[in-house]
Amino acid sequence: FGTGKNRKFYSIGDAYVELGKDVCDAILMFHAFSGCDSCSAFYRQTKNIMFKAWKTFHKCDDLTTAFLELSCCPSLNLLEQHLPLIEEYICHIYGSKEISSIDSLRFQLFKHSTS
Repeated sequence: FGTGKNRKFYSIGDAYVELGKDVCDAILMFHAFSGCDSCSAFYRQTKNIMFKAWKTFHKCDDLTTAFLELSCCPSLNLLEQHLPLIEEYICHIYGSKEISSIDSLRFQLFKHSTS
């Protein structure tokens, strides 16, 4: 990455060891979920912010499993099964620890922006 004398090289092997097999296998679903070339991203949430939130989420292992399962064999039933956890993660991204519903979070953010 970078240009000229500022080029950096990253070892994919080192990244794999540091992140672990499950996170590496789930990263494609995370990429699609957090916004890629063909789907929208979350408002004011970069991939870096969302990845850090994934690693600090109190149910990090469960979220990794959800991304992993959804990336290898997506289905409506599986999505419905993991939806409450994913909603809670989205609320975590926007800084809410008490709210686990996106609708409730949107209402709180709206109330805050109008007051």
